[in-house]
Amino acid sequence: MKDESKNKATLIEELEAARKRIAELESRGEDWAHRFIQSSAMGAMIYRLDPDERLIFSGANPAADRLLGLDNSMFIGKTLQEAFPPLAETEIPEKYTNAARDGEPWHAEQVDYQDDQISGAYEVHAFQISKNRMVALFTDITARKQGEERLRESEKILRQSQEVAQLGSYDLDVMGDRWTSSPILDAIFGIDESFARNVVGWEGIIHPEYHLEMHNYFKTKVLGA
Repeated sequence: MKDESKNKATLIEELEAARKRIAELESRGEDWAHRFIQSSAMGAMIYRLDPDERLIFSGANPAADRLLGLDNSMFIGKTLQEAFPPLAETEIPEKYTNAARDGEPWHAEQVDYQDDQISGAYEVHAFQISKNRMVALFTDITARKQGEERLRESEKILRQSQEVAQLGSYDLDVMGDRWTSSPILDAIFGIDESFARNVVGWEGIIHPEYHLEMHNYFKTKVLGA
């Protein structure tokens, strides 16, 4: 089962905290860092950089197996490109090499991956854990990205529906004395981006004959006074 309960900001904070913690433990001895990686709730994949600069997969933690739904030990001893072919033509081999060799950390907000065994979107943070060794911490963000895509699609359908029906919509911030409107409502009202979207501006749109009626509606129905 994939853990999708955490939001983007929380994930970034946890990735950065884990990176710092591993670096701290590494300075006290490799075994401490190894224990931390193995117990981490985030997936972790470890690589070593050979003298010929081939990145060799050397292990993963239990969370990596759980998040990817497979036993990553099958990749031990393989190069990054052999273990995960879809990454060969991306920037990842170079970034991981720089992390292992030069200690340059790298963060990717979204890495999409698809092969016969693995499919999903992942947030990745790669960094050096010792000379010529690096770890890639990752977390599965597939469900979050799918949710964002569904939201974009819903908003698209709403816009199309409003265009067909010539219906507009608006959001009102009572305390801030401002409102935002949809493009269709702007077209209906004949206003553009420069229009003052506040109570005064709203009253300017309304015909004077209906000012009192709208004032009472706003007071009783919107504000509940």
